[in-house]
Amino acid sequence: DFRPPPTWRSFAMVAHLLWALALAEEEPVSGLDVGLGASLLISITMMMGLYYITNFPDPDIRRYAYEVLNSTISIFCAVLLFSAGNDVFEKELVGRLSPEWATSARVGVTVFWFTVLQLVTARLAHQFEADTTRADHEYIHKHKEDTDVNLSSAGVLLAHISGFACINLFGHLQQHHQFSASPFSSLGAAVLALFFCALMNKVTRVIRHQLIHRDQDMDEFEEMWDEAVQESENDIFSLCVSFLCVQSLRFAVSGTLPNDEGDEELATLFHHSWYQPVLLILFGSAGSVVLTMYLLGERSVKDKESGGIVRTVTTTVDGALGRLKKFSAIKVANVPLVEWERVSELFCTTISHASAWAILFGTKWAIAGLLTVEDETILNILCAFVLSAFCFAFIWVLDNIQDSVRAEAREHADGENQQEHEERVEITSEIIRHLVDQVGIIIGFGWERCFDGAVVAVASPTPNPLITKFILAILCAVVVLPAWRLYLVPMVVLKGWRFGFLPHHVVKHAHHNEDCEETQKHYDALLEHLGAAHPDREKAERYKALHGKESADHPSPAPRLPQASVSLLAESSQLTGYVALSPRGVKQLVVR
Repeated sequence: DFRPPPTWRSFAMVAHLLWALALAEEEPVSGLDVGLGASLLISITMMMGLYYITNFPDPDIRRYAYEVLNSTISIFCAVLLFSAGNDVFEKELVGRLSPEWATSARVGVTVFWFTVLQLVTARLAHQFEADTTRADHEYIHKHKEDTDVNLSSAGVLLAHISGFACINLFGHLQQHHQFSASPFSSLGAAVLALFFCALMNKVTRVIRHQLIHRDQDMDEFEEMWDEAVQESENDIFSLCVSFLCVQSLRFAVSGTLPNDEGDEELATLFHHSWYQPVLLILFGSAGSVVLTMYLLGERSVKDKESGGIVRTVTTTVDGALGRLKKFSAIKVANVPLVEWERVSELFCTTISHASAWAILFGTKWAIAGLLTVEDETILNILCAFVLSAFCFAFIWVLDNIQDSVRAEAREHADGENQQEHEERVEITSEIIRHLVDQVGIIIGFGWERCFDGAVVAVASPTPNPLITKFILAILCAVVVLPAWRLYLVPMVVLKGWRFGFLPHHVVKHAHHNEDCEETQKHYDALLEHLGAAHPDREKAERYKALHGKESADHPSPAPRLPQASVSLLAESSQLTGYVALSPRGVKQLVVR
């Protein structure tokens, strides 16, 4: 009997198996499988992409990346916390009330969050301390940095929560039959929100003014408090008013008013006509163009330059808003009824946020029209990924524009038009600041929709989805919020994006590992490198080691600081616990 070798039998079995698999019918892939696969691939891509963009060679790109990340995490935490608590509140309390009392309850929640914003920021700004304590220079030097970071993080987070409370209040009002009859009537809710936010801002502004000037003086912490709260209140105003305006715009474009959270029925979401997302994205882009032209025109109006359409747009907007200037002479408790600079800032931020909302929803409509599967989870993931990629590419374009403007200004640094070029750099930075803020809103809310959908999907099979969602939100906040405050906010506020680290973090880790000899050696080498190294030094030393002499093209640069100063810095940092790791900081330490 002929029996084939074992190897032949193995090949035959493998071939038979492959043939059977080829002939077998493929099992259908469920929407859950597609959603999980897309989540895995996109999340890994985004994580690796963040490493690239936060370590980009250009410092401006790193700065914008950290600012966008900061805004995204803040929006995610604020929406998660507010929506989880608000769902329980709406079902257990508001759902049992009449429509009038339900609206009153929502007003109470909104006023509550406005009050929390004022009190928490006042506490973080040391407003409950004695005036003599806040005036002490040593106290200011010790607490100023932490106060700046705390006010920035708490102000942004509470501003977003308060803004969502406003959206919840006036979004429900917009669903009322008196407002939902037509796109024009739905704008009435936005007008009410505008007056409500303006009233709240003015009341809190008067109260702060009385508290700050009760001793006829404004110290540094009081100034930080007032500035942080005004920025937060501007965010609340622009978030709420812009969202409601875009709701009306979507109503006008599609013929259907979305619900109070901006969501639509699946039958509507996946069956928009091709021109509807195009119109929405064009409206969003037009808002960005109007904002840019307004900011450019402000300079031409101030300089009394003649000027085409840019000046025309600015003059028209100033003329419309300028009607409010006559109220600036009216004062309430020594505070002008209308502060023109703040009105101009509110106009810019509201236009910027409205453009972001329109682009976000327009992109979602466009992607929904391309999908063959009507799955909102997959749609949200794809929308967030596409918008993130596009927005970071847009940031790169903005940075190139800013670099070219700065380069032109440096070329004319000693020329006759030096001041003009400096003003151009300043106005370009202002425009880019608003556009990056717009990018942060787009990316933040794009990913927020994904995370919110994930929490709902996990909570829905449980016996009590509302409580489960609330617990998941608290757990996420416990994990995310401390990391955001400790490691991400300081990178923005304290400008850690310049070199990719914060000096006091380096020193703190070195002190926590004082007994580790390797850590101390690495720390000393880092101090020496930062204090005396030069970008071209390594190249010059390699040439000298290879040829036995210095290169004429690449001479060895002189150390920035004497070696004794570096050694002194290394020894002193062991005692002080904090030193500035810059040449200037070393020189100040040597002088002492």
